[in-house]
Amino acid sequence: MALKGTTAQERAWDFFCAKGLSHYAVSGVMASIRAESGFNPRNLQNSCEKKSGYTDETYTAAVDNGSYGNFVRDSYGYGYAQWTYWSRKQNLLNFAKKKNKSIGDEEMQLEFLWEELTGSYKGVLSKLKVAKSAQEASDIILTGYEKPKDQGQKAKATRGSYAEEYYEQFSVKKEENTMKVIIGSARRDENGKYAGGKPGDQDGVEVSTQNYYLHSKGWYLYRPINPEHAKKLAQAMYDACMNDNVGYCQTHRSIITMLKKYGSMKAIAEKTETDCSNLVRGCIYEATGKDAGNFNTSTEPTALEKTGLFEKKVAVTASTQFKPGDILVTKTKGHTVVVVSVDGSTPSSTSTPAKPAASTSSSKKVESAKSKDAAIAGKYKTTGNLYLRVGAGTGKTAITLMPKGSDVQCYGYYTSYNGTRWYYVAYGNLTGFCSSEYLKRA
Repeated sequence: MALKGTTAQERAWDFFCAKGLSHYAVSGVMASIRAESGFNPRNLQNSCEKKSGYTDETYTAAVDNGSYGNFVRDSYGYGYAQWTYWSRKQNLLNFAKKKNKSIGDEEMQLEFLWEELTGSYKGVLSKLKVAKSAQEASDIILTGYEKPKDQGQKAKATRGSYAEEYYEQFSVKKEENTMKVIIGSARRDENGKYAGGKPGDQDGVEVSTQNYYLHSKGWYLYRPINPEHAKKLAQAMYDACMNDNVGYCQTHRSIITMLKKYGSMKAIAEKTETDCSNLVRGCIYEATGKDAGNFNTSTEPTALEKTGLFEKKVAVTASTQFKPGDILVTKTKGHTVVVVSVDGSTPSSTSTPAKPAASTSSSKKVESAKSKDAAIAGKYKTTGNLYLRVGAGTGKTAITLMPKGSDVQCYGYYTSYNGTRWYYVAYGNLTGFCSSEYLKRA
């Protein structure tokens, strides 16, 4: 099967979902790949590079061309799963030769990983299939498939946090039909990491909206005292999420500089980067004119309290009623987001940009539909709050969020994704794709 997706993480998610694994299970497998190799299929165990004299690329090339003949017995970890034991490396090498692929080929390694899970590790797969959480799935892979020397609580917690992150990022469990609270934040770079990517939002997810979720560390809520500030704060975050010039990086946090130059998140017209706390700082600055200072998620509660702009913090519970403009920050160092909507509708513009943004919701490049069926042409209404996207699949960039009951027009064009038709539709003056599962004939 051909891999689908613009990033290694998207391709792995699609690959294992297509195998029928639950989203919890897929998240656990992906957490392991990230911990072992950073999603680099050519990764030679870092501690072995110096003593071997090889880099990731030269080692891979030497194995492929036969000039290095000790791949099986050298005990060097390699690839997505850092295969080390001789019999597993022998099987990997044989599998690559059978497929006529490089030992470092991404698709080949995913297929080999699956072959192991369905073969000698089928007991692990059986447990994965009934995992009830991303953390549980991650633990199953750690202790049953990878089995590294360190299987302690810290290792489990680290990998579990990766799994939860992937679950929150990619899970599509009927979310479009049930969403009520939408949050926005800077999430990760285009490589699924926190530094080292290119400026700007490369895949539409680096800085983006998503359904509210209860973070494993728990949230504190800070609510603006001034309702107008709250409205503008929600708008600023939404505009940042819709502007593909705003990307993610923990090292390069330049959002305040960009706001001083361009006047608003919507108006930023050059590629820049920010992280979650720096973006919240920028939203506060745009909404109130006050700079809360250079904080991170561990110091954010103190910084917000010092501004005098927010009500006293409260711990979020299952009964918490959110409002647009609410700031959520994890109880211990981790993440921070802003609530942009509580009913699925997008914020109405409250700011006047100093310059037009280079990339806004109406200027995103929309893909072409791949198929046509005259029978599906006609008018539809959305049965739930539903994203209009640039292409088929929830991994595609969102153009806007269409509230439940919105009118759309389909002219018979569509693209199939994971067994579902995504109709190419017109919504007002916008066009894009949405899942047919949440449309009904008008």
